[in-house]
Amino acid sequence: MSTTLDRPELERVRAFVRMCRWTFARTVPRHPWLPDEALAEFDWFAALIGKRGYRKPFNAAPGDNAGASGIYTYLNVDGRRYWITPTIDRTSLIVNRASLEDAGEQLRLIDDRAGR
Repeated sequence: MSTTLDRPELERVRAFVRMCRWTFARTVPRHPWLPDEALAEFDWFAALIGKRGYRKPFNAAPGDNAGASGIYTYLNVDGRRYWITPTIDRTSLIVNRASLEDAGEQLRLIDDRAGR
């Protein structure tokens, strides 16, 4: 598995990230966050994270597995880390992103097709 994106993948990720509205993780939407034209791109991006990403414990310092709350697959693009998690009710997926420089910033994008 390669964690390096080719140029078309990188441009497609950038376009997807620009078309979506991101919000801080402490809020959970009751409405769709994705424009209809972004649904296929959401699925593609989620698959890309799984295909090109790397596995690492969540909330753990590099090399430190203590206190981790799960192991996720991450993909770094343009200074941000992206990963997928299910919603609490497991009916949808969330794309999370955080700055690589500031681990405290975590934003979410939800695929709320189940709620439509």
